[in-house]
Amino acid sequence: MKYLFISLIPFLLLLVFGLISENYAQVSITEVKERNEQQVIKPEDLLTLELTFGSEIYGTKDEYLLVSPGGIKITNNGDIVLSDMDEYTVKIYDKHGKGKKIIGRRGQGPGEFIIPPGLSISPKGYFTAYEFITGYYSIFSPDYKFINKKRIRSSSLISEDWLINKKIDPKSRVSINNIICLDLSVRIYHLYLRNDDVSRYILLYEDDTTDVTVILNQKTDEIKNITKNLISSLTAPIFKWGLLPANRIFYCQNNEYEYNEKTGWEYTFHIVSLDNFEYKTFKHKFEPVPYSKSFLENVVSTNPNLKKFGKEAEKEREKMQKALKEKKYWSPVQNVMFDRNYVFFILNNDYEKGNNLVEVYDSDADVFVSSFYAPWGDFNDKQPNIINNGYAYNVETDEDGFKVICKYKINPAVYGK
Repeated sequence: MKYLFISLIPFLLLLVFGLISENYAQVSITEVKERNEQQVIKPEDLLTLELTFGSEIYGTKDEYLLVSPGGIKITNNGDIVLSDMDEYTVKIYDKHGKGKKIIGRRGQGPGEFIIPPGLSISPKGYFTAYEFITGYYSIFSPDYKFINKKRIRSSSLISEDWLINKKIDPKSRVSINNIICLDLSVRIYHLYLRNDDVSRYILLYEDDTTDVTVILNQKTDEIKNITKNLISSLTAPIFKWGLLPANRIFYCQNNEYEYNEKTGWEYTFHIVSLDNFEYKTFKHKFEPVPYSKSFLENVVSTNPNLKKFGKEAEKEREKMQKALKEKKYWSPVQNVMFDRNYVFFILNNDYEKGNNLVEVYDSDADVFVSSFYAPWGDFNDKQPNIINNGYAYNVETDEDGFKVICKYKINPAVYGK
């Protein structure tokens, strides 16, 4: 499979209070080689369970027992960090699953949380606990010491003048989906804007020593012939992004794909240098998978959102089915996961049979190094919560019904080794 990248240096330096300067460079297209012998791994050879912890059965004690674990993050030294949603705490375990430290409690003070926080960890080891809706986020050092608690409003990041200049309705609902503090002075914000059936994803790079830079301002282009009141997860775009080594950021949207008469069907992804904001856009071949007739009939007839339309439900059902038939194919990329310089593309390849094709891309070498089928994807709880340094971590349930963390060793062949 051949793919291309497009390199450009786009618009730079947005001043959040209205002043904008833009700088454009010429576009160059270069063909990139790929590994001649790509590894193909059988599903049964993919993962080996190495560790289970979090419940009494597996030796976890007292306050480190898992109650309602949220998202998992892994530090550079292998510590396992997770938010316990019922206890409003952040629990930290070493790489062997032994309890190491508990951060926070319910409250409004320093190091406390009004609501259970989402977590992010930067390559430098700083971790951010972001309290969705409230706008509060707390910063902790690599050794888990509380540094600061701040509150951010989306209106302070994006001015009304900028929205108007970009032809975006200033009445759009703006929400902050995520914050990553790369260190004490640099942050990345993931914003989501929505107005009726039009939505956008925006990534902002904020450095205390310079102005705010827009990394991405991308319209989602949702299918228009689905009623505004009935947006299907099958048609709404999925936006994924993550940090890569060498101060780079990856992003892709699963409706970025097209048919090229010379090369066939290709999906697109992007990598941006945060040092000079050089953009590279990559295209990679895929085989489109159409919705089956039985799947279309079942997913539309069983959609719970139809009930609220009462007598009009049949018309809405027809609109939804028509939209999916016109779309015809599954969007190629269902999910994306990251492990250091490796990017795992989980494709909509064999969803109805319980497996999807996963392709692994080495962003340092610019090659796809392996592929395998696995029951991974946004619709499957067998997908790991996170992949890090050759291990997959997942929240599962023990034989007594209590939550545990399972740590699996990933077959090195996945990384082309």
